[in-house]
Amino acid sequence: MRYAARMIFEYRSDSDTRKRRTCEARIVVIEAPSAATALRKAKAEGRRGRIQYKNADDQVVKIAFVGLADLIALDPVCEANEVWYSVFTSLNPSALTRGDTELAVFREVPSAIGTAVRFAPRFNRSTGTAPKRRA
Repeated sequence: MRYAARMIFEYRSDSDTRKRRTCEARIVVIEAPSAATALRKAKAEGRRGRIQYKNADDQVVKIAFVGLADLIALDPVCEANEVWYSVFTSLNPSALTRGDTELAVFREVPSAIGTAVRFAPRFNRSTGTAPKRRA
């Protein structure tokens, strides 16, 4: 059975003293025979998502797994290509949508990326490698 886990991660750097933290909501699909197994697998996946690296300013950046915001069963309600759903009420549903050119994939610098520049990793130029995930 397929489940979707909405994970929350927090980004911190050595010099970041702001109260409002830069966060990431990440949705992953989990294959599991039961909700309890999906929960265990989702938490393990979140822990594997923790990384630490040096940014372009030579400061240590830590991405920490905060926890799960939600875990939903995708089967049998969803189609094979669906990875998340949410049912809610709204006075103006069209206000929740964006024009084509406003979608992140079509922006020169997506807004989510633009707010997190201080967390950009320092890549090893000689090898072209990115930071590794911690085990």
